[in-house]
Amino acid sequence: MKTLRKGLSLAFVLALLLGVLPFAVFNASAESGGDGAPDSEADPYIIELAKGATGEAVANLQERLVSLRYLQDYTLGIFDDNTEQALKEFQSVNGRSVTGVLSRGDKKLLFSDNALCSREADNLRLGFTGTDVSVLKMKLAKLGYYKGEINELYDLDTEEAVKAFESDNGLSVTGVATLGVRYAVDAKINDVNYITATAVSNGNIWIITGIAVVVIGGGVAVVFVIYKKKKNPALAEGETTEEKTENQEN
Repeated sequence: MKTLRKGLSLAFVLALLLGVLPFAVFNASAESGGDGAPDSEADPYIIELAKGATGEAVANLQERLVSLRYLQDYTLGIFDDNTEQALKEFQSVNGRSVTGVLSRGDKKLLFSDNALCSREADNLRLGFTGTDVSVLKMKLAKLGYYKGEINELYDLDTEEAVKAFESDNGLSVTGVATLGVRYAVDAKINDVNYITATAVSNGNIWIITGIAVVVIGGGVAVVFVIYKKKKNPALAEGETTEEKTENQEN
């Protein structure tokens, strides 16, 4: 009788385990997202971020959007209208569904090396950061337009310096350092610090005063040599180099 009871008890325990265990395993898998680890540990962005959200996750999102030049004006840690618009632009440029909500897939791409920058990334403007900004500041300082701190932030002083340069050089005054504006800055620097190479031909001295490089696209560059022509003072009026040599021999 005791043996029978033990057998029934064991069977009951086995049945209970077989019935409950699969449910428990399924529950754990569902809660962990199927990879055996809680979502909060596996991926802090598993919960979609949308307008109105706050916290460190939003701040990280904003800082990444700033580095890719989608976002300039925002409140750190608060998913505001500008953050939503910047995220939509990122989604559009990178071929994602334009929702304004950061999904897990969006986050994975956003923080990867495959994330594409804004279409306006080369048009430096207020709020942009990067080494190209600091290089622009150094060049503007060299030309006397910028007198502030040389750092990687495109601030109000940088914008005003760009406007002043644009105004002085017949360009549209926008305060945005487009590629065209930056080429103009380079050309101005080359003109100020001209190259003192000369060539003499038939009584004329050709003085190279600058070199302008224009990038057309696809890695193709066109180089323009800027020069001034002067009469060789060593020659008489209307005399050529060959005539002077002949006159000296006589």
